[in-house]
Amino acid sequence: MELYHNNMSACSQKVRVVLAEKNLKVVEHHLNLGAGDSHQPDYLKLNPNGVVPTLIDDDQVIIESSVICEYLDDTHPEVPLSPEDAVQRAHMRVWMLAPDAGLHGWISTLSFAIAWRHQDRSEQIKLWSTEVKAARMDLIENGLMAAAVKPQLKKVVQTLGKMGKALQHSSWLAGSTYSLADVALLPYVVRLNDMQMSWIWEESDKMEAIADWLARSQERSGYAGIADYLEPNSIEVMRNFGLQERRAIADLLGD
Repeated sequence: MELYHNNMSACSQKVRVVLAEKNLKVVEHHLNLGAGDSHQPDYLKLNPNGVVPTLIDDDQVIIESSVICEYLDDTHPEVPLSPEDAVQRAHMRVWMLAPDAGLHGWISTLSFAIAWRHQDRSEQIKLWSTEVKAARMDLIENGLMAAAVKPQLKKVVQTLGKMGKALQHSSWLAGSTYSLADVALLPYVVRLNDMQMSWIWEESDKMEAIADWLARSQERSGYAGIADYLEPNSIEVMRNFGLQERRAIADLLGD
């Protein structure tokens, strides 16, 4: 198998967590998204959407991270990541929808507003559509004061609230076993944690169970799919500016 991915991409992280959980080896092709690697003609032939990840298995091209995760679970069931119980599997799939239902975009907004705005994006800007460019330039220029930040921050906290509620009643998001539900949410909670935003759940009685869930997730073999690829410079930017913006974030949530 071959995997086209990016180190810090949340969608790539999901797939790598599944690969690590199942101890599956792939030939890796790292794409520099800032340099436009995912928009090169050869890659667009594999993935016309111009995003990562893309999995190739016996000449079959599989795209979309959630689809890839389920594909790997179906084709390599020796280490199952789907509950046996049908109801828990249904709950798992609902959680798997969360990133595409908005969470991925909301976390991206916060990442730009807090951290990525402080990095050179001159080459990447050239690749953005007019709509994306307008939204991200607002984030780059105005940070947490950009129009999109406050409503999307509150939606992120709402999602964390749902996670906290689920984890009050079960060990993992979809039930008693670690599953693709946990894999789907893990990269986004890790991103918030890297931006020093863990206080949001640690200081809430309704969300504090997320801290234990995150710690247990990080102890699993699958976490290597995230930890082994973290870029120190990006982590430093997220942590430093996340600390600086804590009060401003708290003010936005308090309004």
